[in-house]
Amino acid sequence: MNEINIVNLDEVTKLLVGKSLSDKDFTKSDLLNAAVDKPIELDGISFAFGASGSFSIQLFNSPDDVDDDKLIGTAAENSIQFDPAQAWLKYSVRSDLKAAAGFDLGSAGFDITGEKSLIFTSYRVHKDPNAKLQESILKDFNPYLFLANASHPEKLNPGEILSVRMPGKLSTTIAVSWSDLFTGNLSLFQKLLGPNQLFSLDINAAVSADFTVELQDDFSLQIRRNAGDTFDVFLNKATSSKLGGSVAASIGVAFKDKDAVKKALGLVTEGLFGKLKGKIQPILDKNPLNNLSDSEKAIVLEVAKALGLDSDLIKTVGDFASSLHEKLGTVIEEVANSKVQAGFAYEYNRVSTTEVVLQAELTKDALKTYHSSLIRFKLNGFGNGTGPGLLSDFRKAEEAGQPLPGVTLKNYLNEQTISRTQSWGFSLGIGKWTLEGKDNKQINETIRENSRGNRQIAFKGVRGYNGNLFGSENNWRVDFNAEMERFSQNPMPLVNELTYSLFLMSEWKKPKSVSQETIGHIVDQAILWQVLPQDQFDTVQQQLQDLLANKNTKNIRASVHLSLNPDTFVAILLNIGFLIQHKPLDNATLMATSLGAAMAYRKDFAVRKNVALRAKVYGPLWAACLIKANKTENNNPIEPEERSALGFAASDRLKEFSENMLAAHEVDAKLSQLPNEDLFTSSLAVNPNVRVDWSAFRSGILMLSNGFNQGLIYADVVKKSFTQMQCFWGQEHYVRALGHYLLSFANNSFLLDGVNRSLTVSYEVDGEKKVLNMIGKVG
Repeated sequence: MNEINIVNLDEVTKLLVGKSLSDKDFTKSDLLNAAVDKPIELDGISFAFGASGSFSIQLFNSPDDVDDDKLIGTAAENSIQFDPAQAWLKYSVRSDLKAAAGFDLGSAGFDITGEKSLIFTSYRVHKDPNAKLQESILKDFNPYLFLANASHPEKLNPGEILSVRMPGKLSTTIAVSWSDLFTGNLSLFQKLLGPNQLFSLDINAAVSADFTVELQDDFSLQIRRNAGDTFDVFLNKATSSKLGGSVAASIGVAFKDKDAVKKALGLVTEGLFGKLKGKIQPILDKNPLNNLSDSEKAIVLEVAKALGLDSDLIKTVGDFASSLHEKLGTVIEEVANSKVQAGFAYEYNRVSTTEVVLQAELTKDALKTYHSSLIRFKLNGFGNGTGPGLLSDFRKAEEAGQPLPGVTLKNYLNEQTISRTQSWGFSLGIGKWTLEGKDNKQINETIRENSRGNRQIAFKGVRGYNGNLFGSENNWRVDFNAEMERFSQNPMPLVNELTYSLFLMSEWKKPKSVSQETIGHIVDQAILWQVLPQDQFDTVQQQLQDLLANKNTKNIRASVHLSLNPDTFVAILLNIGFLIQHKPLDNATLMATSLGAAMAYRKDFAVRKNVALRAKVYGPLWAACLIKANKTENNNPIEPEERSALGFAASDRLKEFSENMLAAHEVDAKLSQLPNEDLFTSSLAVNPNVRVDWSAFRSGILMLSNGFNQGLIYADVVKKSFTQMQCFWGQEHYVRALGHYLLSFANNSFLLDGVNRSLTVSYEVDGEKKVLNMIGKVG
């Protein structure tokens, strides 16, 4: 039989004679010199319990007893809730692994780093807290249940747990819609554009790509028997044995379908050449040996010329496909893989060791089916993927619109599905953006420790707002992300051990057709954040008008995304910090220009239709607001008398540009029938604390910049810095201006490589959900 048999169990437990399960003096002990008669052979693997296989026993009979694995306790996240009416015994043993003759552990499905061993743990309940301790242990060892044996979980009593811990590689699956792979992630395609050229990719939101993700870390798998004939499966991070190494670097991502990129070539090429929409894919769908017709040659010639392909080498459909793949395939693959890798790392870093990476409920038969792959941490199966894999099979069922027999997925990286759609910010799923209330702030900090007590931190700070503008639901978000790629080597983590990035998003939502005025605001926002050039305003507005004014179009969601990667954000952060300390008036002038550029778009006034012209007209007015006459910064609230004086200055300024109607309204609000957003003075009235908020932002930026430069302690800086910075993220005008302001620092190719932007429109027409992603050539 494949059972663990300790031949001298009576002898090694004799020191426990006379003790009971209610004994408060006994907490933990090792069964020294316990001898297992032979290794256990299971599934082609030998589990040996020799010199390294000492058994440890821990008794839980008090709420004050501490479980290092945090599975039993009184906290809500504990899998076993302590009950004083009963006692629990926890058994742990280390087992060395060896593959059968002629094989290695890797080919047998165990990707283990370091020592080739696993730690098996079992939690057994005892209803009588006064029972004798030795007798209880002897009972639990007849047989000793451990997770490698597929028949053992069903021998558990309800609530009991078997677990295994492995330092090694987790293999899993995630599906991401193609539209989300491109959302906010178009900078590489922007480089391919010529003057006056747009990348415009309209794609069915349901079309997705499956990715295999392999992650190197320390993992724990627990199986808990429920009162019924089902089992809860939990996969957690374990306390890490790693002393260094980057989490992101340890995540490998690849398309599950090796032809996925080829299948997307036509769509992407048509996105680059709008007037060829519907003409390229039909060519690629033909037999690759077919020669190109004259009309097809004309299309190919146009594409080849724009992309720098050698048209003389393109004779057949296959030649055309190969040329496109060589030019665009690596770009598509890099865009997709980088999005999934970064997003998965973001999600994973924010799962603590007390939270689950995966939770599912399985029937007894389903557990038997997936047991072999689960204990290998192969959620895609093993043996070249031919064996059953819990998540790969769940994904197949998900695609077919059918439940997976015997399996209920309860949590996978904070979602109840493998598929990820509508990803905003750094995450792969919209669930991370769910914020309560109209004006809201969210702070989340995840701290993980390794076996030496070194810490690894992931911090997320989000400020968002939900409101209404011109009849549309209008939202904006700013996501400040700070995370450590590896464990700190210092007693307290330092500010410069973290990477920092920033995401901004402005969004409009309408249940059905969108007005031309709202479309103008959407396109203007994209121009303000350099997603589109100003001279493409009319073209894009008309394209969106044709798309969104259709009476059959509904559930419209338009958004403009801007993100700064760690290298770019830190460079800008340090630059701003320098200006604040050494050239504060130059910095104030830059923000004044951005506040001017961010004044609301209005088609009826020439000075309000163009971003650069707004900056020119209104920038000096905002400078007069932010900077005192004595050339020092003004950090005080705006009082009515000052607002009135600034209104007269605005009136004079607007008259210089022949905007007499706007000029009159600035000095006599009673005449105005315009929305508040259209006037300089009404902007001051709505935001009388603009200087206070701007001062707080500068304080937060300087705190973070100094902390980074000086290597200050993380706990003393980052959360306080975010709390200050987010003061300037609470108004739409501020957020619009902030994006423009930050981009003014991204003034070289290196920094621009770390900037990602897109205009994204999701909508439903005739029952089909679609997503349009756009970007133009700017600069």
